[in-house]
Amino acid sequence: MRFAPGFRGILNRHPFPDVVHGCLLEGVALALEGRFEPFSKGRGAITPERVEEMETIAARHGIYLGPLYNADGPVELNNA
Repeated sequence: MRFAPGFRGILNRHPFPDVVHGCLLEGVALALEGRFEPFSKGRGAITPERVEEMETIAARHGIYLGPLYNADGPVELNNA
């Protein structure tokens, strides 16, 4: 997501360009849908069904999951 003026380092503090925190984008996606509700209902309380619903809502507005990373950089997933 691109912002004008640029908010790099304020809203999107991570190593990837055009990536924004999920909590911010969840609110954006819900607002674009006209749904003003506490969708996730707090940290750790979201259900797998709500995650799938949010992925569907977000995709309708061009919002997709970004790469997984931590303080050391991108996280490689081993599908073993």
